Amino acid sequence: MSDEPEAGGPDINGDDTTTVDHQLQFHYIKSQHFRVVHVDGGVGGLTPRGQNFHIALYNERFAIPRLGARPVDAEGRVTGDEEFIEGREGVVRELEVDLIFNRITALELHQWLTRWLVQAGIIEEPQKNGSGST
Repeated sequence: MSDEPEAGGPDINGDDTTTVDHQLQFHYIKSQHFRVVHVDGGVGGLTPRGQNFHIALYNERFAIPRLGARPVDAEGRVTGDEEFIEGREGVVRELEVDLIFNRITALELHQWLTRWLVQAGIIEEPQKNGSGST
């Protein structure tokens, strides 16, 4: 299943962008900075003025050694396994991108993610309250 809507099909909110009289098309064009990133988590919250949200997305991995060495004999042949001399311990969280968005976009992303979680069978369809919101 694709994330890209068909022309005149549902937008990110699942709303049909087609009307009886005309059609609104959305063109998806990748910027020069477009790239695919693996996301293991995020850290963030409200911006300092409280008007927007931000989330810095990261991937996790064990630290990669900075320096290693292997023993050599008198003739210069490697004789043993590499020993790591220098590097960080623990897990590295490499920040990939910081997303900043307003409350409307936050709600749209919430609704989009909820629909996909329901479709994947990860969560149940949220019950709608009397006001029609989720």
